[in-house]
Amino acid sequence: MTLQLASIYDYIVKNLVNEPASYNLKQTIEKKLSTISTFPNGGTLISLVTNDISEEFSNVQKRIAKNYIILYRYYEETNIAYVSHIFHQTQNYGEIFQN
Repeated sequence: MTLQLASIYDYIVKNLVNEPASYNLKQTIEKKLSTISTFPNGGTLISLVTNDISEEFSNVQKRIAKNYIILYRYYEETNIAYVSHIFHQTQNYGEIFQN
């Protein structure tokens, strides 16, 4: 996940030439990740917002941080939230979870 985030931040700095935006996004995402850690069941199940979800992904939740969507699973038995993907909202992440 760290590599994925570094890639996002690096893209904003190098391609969009906007270091302050990259810094602000980093702060926002880190705050959202902390919120997920504290309140893991506070996300929206993607099965409620995306059609044709495979059963194996029915417990995946999402949270929004600015223009990015954070996908994660929360495992109650171990009290661990595992972040699997972070996407820009314009990307079609739903097709990953289809049958």
